[in-house]
Amino acid sequence: MKDDNNLHTLPAGGSAEPPQCAGRSGAMFPLTMGASDEKVCVVRIPAGQGAAERLASMGIQQGDVVKVVQNQGGSLLIETAAGGRYVLGGGMANKIYVTRE
Repeated sequence: MKDDNNLHTLPAGGSAEPPQCAGRSGAMFPLTMGASDEKVCVVRIPAGQGAAERLASMGIQQGDVVKVVQNQGGSLLIETAAGGRYVLGGGMANKIYVTRE
C-alpha cells in the first residue's frame, strides 16, 4: 500500500492498530534513536517497496516488537520477536518508525 508520500508501507494484518502494539501510545521516532537494550514497537515503515520487502523478510514489520541490542551511532544490532539478530545501517534504520514499548 502507498501512503501520501508515494512510499510503500506494510499493512498490519488489515487492522487499524498493529496487533502486538495495540494500546501503546507515545511519540514516534526513527529506530536510530533507540537506546541499547531498549524494546520498541514498529509503528510505521515509510520505505520503498524493495526496502519494505527486505525488512519483512527479516521479520521486521509494522506491529512487531524489536529489541535494540546495540546502537553504535551509525548501525544497530537488533533482535526480532522471532529471535533473529540483524545489523541495520543508519539509512535503513531511519526508515523504521517506532514507539517505546
